[in-house]
Amino acid sequence: MTLAGGLFVDAWTAIHADSVKYAYGLLLIVAFGFGVYGNFALAKIPEPKMPPNDAPLHLPKLLSEPFRHENFRRVMLFLFSWNFAINLAVPFFTVHLLQSLQLSVTYVMFLAMLWQGASIASMRVWGSFIDRYSNKAVFRLSGPIYALGLLLWTLTDEWHQAGYAIYMLPLLYVMIGLATGGTALASNNIIFKLAPRGKATSYMAAANLLIALATALAPIMGGLMADWFANRALTLTLHWKDPNIETDLANFVINHWDFFF
Repeated sequence: MTLAGGLFVDAWTAIHADSVKYAYGLLLIVAFGFGVYGNFALAKIPEPKMPPNDAPLHLPKLLSEPFRHENFRRVMLFLFSWNFAINLAVPFFTVHLLQSLQLSVTYVMFLAMLWQGASIASMRVWGSFIDRYSNKAVFRLSGPIYALGLLLWTLTDEWHQAGYAIYMLPLLYVMIGLATGGTALASNNIIFKLAPRGKATSYMAAANLLIALATALAPIMGGLMADWFANRALTLTLHWKDPNIETDLANFVINHWDFFF
């Protein structure tokens, strides 16, 4: 659906370039229709009744208990910082590709499809790794891969100017997609594994509370940072001089989105 949406927007732009906003509007209406149908289908699913609970339920107590669990508190701190880092950068990938690199919407959606495809394809492999080793072992492998992928985004402008961004970006998206599968699978497993028996729901709720907070705050911070870096640049020049010649051997420029990533 992502790729189909990209093709639709590019086709509309080729015919009606001045009214591309209506193409996005139609996509949102279609998405709304599928969302309504999804809720209708969910309502039709029969659900077994929960067993009766004689003890009174105190929501504040249920949600605060995970924060008193020392080991689980470490997990939540990790999940907060990890999701903050991801959502600080990822929402702006598309902005950078469309505005700075001037790539087509179809190609950008194709990259998003590669990301999701790589993540799905890697699940079986990561699952085998977790069964053989541990969730933390997978984190130790997938986490640095993901972080390296974020760092490599600083080179996308250089790739574009050199003319091979169209070849490097798919590799970068596949790399991040593979890492995403490992971190997503391992993080959910750790939450369920550390939660005391019968309390997985409240522990998952507490973890998702922090994840949602990080997911909400990071793009706002990211937008402010992107605006601040817009008019700033750092140039690193390697200059050679001798009696016969004077030249720049290398000229590496970091600006705006490079700084941000």
